Order: sequence, then C-alpha cells, then structure tokens
Amino acid sequence: MTTGGAAGITMLAARQEGPYRLVPHESGLGPGFEVTSLNRLAGEFEEDEIIDRLHRASRSPSL
Repeated sequence: MTTGGAAGITMLAARQEGPYRLVPHESGLGPGFEVTSLNRLAGEFEEDEIIDRLHRASRSPSL
C-alpha cells in the first residue's frame, strides 16, 4: 500500500526492479508538434471564419 504525495512515489520507486523503461506508444502527432499549439491554431482558424462570415453578412443586402 502506498501513501499520498512524495512519500508514495518514493515507496513505489524503491519497489521497482531494474532500470526504468519507457514504452513508446503511437500518437497522431509527429515529433515537435504540441497539442496545445494545434488547439490554439484551430481556434484562430475558427475565429477567422466567424469574422469572414460576419463581414460577408454585413455586405449582403438586407431583406
């Protein structure tokens, strides 16, 4: 049983046998891409699209 906080991490590390091994997994992004940056970029594209639609709507003749 582990306790919370740093003590739990220390106890867990003490029980590990052998060196730490990182098991890679397949992700949809390549090296150098950050998810938060891509989300921000997507938001900017959405904002640009909204602005374009508002401009087009303001230029069209009203009924």
